[in-house]
Amino acid sequence: MSQVSETSVKALLRQHWAIETTSLQVLKAVPVRHGPQFTAGLHAAERLERSGIRAGAPVPGVDGTLLASQGDLVAALLTWVPGEPLSGDTTADQCSMAMTLQAEQLSTMLQFRWAVQADYFARRLFDRDMTGIETMVENEKGLADAQRALGDF
Repeated sequence: MSQVSETSVKALLRQHWAIETTSLQVLKAVPVRHGPQFTAGLHAAERLERSGIRAGAPVPGVDGTLLASQGDLVAALLTWVPGEPLSGDTTADQCSMAMTLQAEQLSTMLQFRWAVQADYFARRLFDRDMTGIETMVENEKGLADAQRALGDF
């Protein structure tokens, strides 16, 4: 893996995020080959932050992207989360991790539920299926409700 100089890090921060300092942020870099897993983790942190759990969400670059390339590395600027990092070695750490994952899982399951409902009502509208209802307005309302709920995620 290549070494990245302080000068090149500062240039990357200036070019991709238009910032001169990393106060209250953390620059994390991984080898390019780990980019897909890194990106998945960044998106998970975004979802956790949206649900109210401080997870060090990535700071989008000036172009809106989350990753910047530097040699054989990809980097992301993360929001700083104060406190001690969790190691998973203590019962308290494990409980905190489990509660965080459970909160994200419930959010994911709810999002999946609304996606299934949107599909269900879209199919009923397409097929003009009025089983159990009097007008197509009820199917339209079900689809609109699902779309609105998905927009909240």
